[in-house]
Amino acid sequence: QPEAPSTSREEKLQQIWAQTLNRTVEEIGTTESFFRLGGDSVSAMQVAAGCRTVGLKVAVADIFRFPSIRQLAEKIQDSGSVSLASPGKDDRTDVWFELSPIQKLFFERVPNGHNKFTLEFILRLSKPLPPPEIKRAIEKIVTAHSMLRARFEQRADGQWGQVIASDVSRSLRFREHRVPSMSDRKALQKILSVSQSTLDIIQGVMIVVDVITTDSG
Repeated sequence: QPEAPSTSREEKLQQIWAQTLNRTVEEIGTTESFFRLGGDSVSAMQVAAGCRTVGLKVAVADIFRFPSIRQLAEKIQDSGSVSLASPGKDDRTDVWFELSPIQKLFFERVPNGHNKFTLEFILRLSKPLPPPEIKRAIEKIVTAHSMLRARFEQRADGQWGQVIASDVSRSLRFREHRVPSMSDRKALQKILSVSQSTLDIIQGVMIVVDVITTDSG
């Protein structure tokens, strides 16, 4: 029998988890791991967003560190923020913590890890923006979403874990290019190949942004 919430904060978290995981609240026990219930890094982002809508400042990294509703609720301060997610001297970045089940599956399939399990997509801007402005926006995203600052470490016993780095600049690579046209596949492939080669799950970079200007905009 899943353990029921004992506080209003636990009830809020239970409702958010149920909605995110497409389950009933009765199926969500307060002592069960979010990841054992079917959660992953993407749904953890959804939970963090849902928490913000009800006034709870929860970062994705907090869900990894405190994967049950009870653990997470206990770490949320009276101000409505999670102590380890707040900036300042108590910000617990660069602290090793365990992988989620889906991350463990990745490293089981690739015991030595690799930098090529990536998602690539191209966006067309609806209006021209100065590259420095785009860079500032991306830096804010990386600052806000802690998993974009993740680093993965392998211990002497072969076990992989992760830390959230405090340094945004080491997590992000921002480059500017000019090509005649987006139909120039050779030029685009060269840009993407170089970007791929800069990704490093151990040292960082974790995200690369290429701003490509063509003759038409």
